[in-house]
Amino acid sequence: MAVQMVRLFQYNGGHSKEIYHTKRMQRVFCVKFSGDGSYVILGSDDTNLRLWKAKASEQLRVILPRERKKHEYNEAIKKCYKHLPEVNRIASYKHLPEAIKIL
Repeated sequence: MAVQMVRLFQYNGGHSKEIYHTKRMQRVFCVKFSGDGSYVILGSDDTNLRLWKAKASEQLRVILPRERKKHEYNEAIKKCYKHLPEVNRIASYKHLPEAIKIL
């Protein structure tokens, strides 16, 4: 059984930001974003709907102001040092299942 996957790209091109995959998913027929853009809804050939976060690393719970401030600070640091090879390598890493890596 082949692993199906969906990649999300930014509207202006570039590399995919998020990759969603599962072994049981068959051909994907439709993809929609939720009204606020925080979720991706996939409809597949196996008559299932799958709901994924548009940004996989985001928390689902309510974030405290202190945590939000720390997250904004970390994003600013990443933006400031994005030209360094070590930071760029970590930021561009995407987890792919073994079956996709071999092909």
